[in-house]
Amino acid sequence: MKKIITCLFAAFICFGLVTQQADTKSWKKIVKPDKKESKQDQPAENKDSKQAKPADAKESKEQPKKGEYNIGDKGPGGGIVFHVSGNTYMEVSPDLGKYTWAEAVKAAKNYKGGGFTNWQLPTKEQLNNMYENLILNKGIGNFGSNYWSSSEYFDGVSAYIQNFSNNAVGLFHDGKTRTYSVRAVRSFTP
Repeated sequence: MKKIITCLFAAFICFGLVTQQADTKSWKKIVKPDKKESKQDQPAENKDSKQAKPADAKESKEQPKKGEYNIGDKGPGGGIVFHVSGNTYMEVSPDLGKYTWAEAVKAAKNYKGGGFTNWQLPTKEQLNNMYENLILNKGIGNFGSNYWSSSEYFDGVSAYIQNFSNNAVGLFHDGKTRTYSVRAVRSFTP
């Protein structure tokens, strides 16, 4: 097996030599490269090609710039950042308690985390985004099991709920008079 690999390697080298230009100057470089190459043979260096090396390992970690947030960071409203899209972020509040759907809408709207007044009940898509980004990917958020969404079911008497338990159904709908947990969300741009 070793002989086969050696033969294949030699064949590739020979093929490369045959396909090169036949003039003697380039042929010499292929067969026996000069030890001293001219500066013309080396790539030019410019200010952009040189990169400063960090003084220590802590500096080399990518830290968010001022006004930037990552998934899992604490947002300006005191919630957890669960969605980042360009310069737009979304954060989720701590658990606000258990309510019927109508009470949940009010509780989320009345939440004033960080002094902000743009909190609301999350859509079913936002709840699923929280589940994927915070629970599955980061294992954070201290979520209970079922949370109301603002997304109503087509029958008008039900709304969607996201199940945050492991190996659970995920999204389902139930009557608005039932009680489920509530988290408020808000979007922001720093």
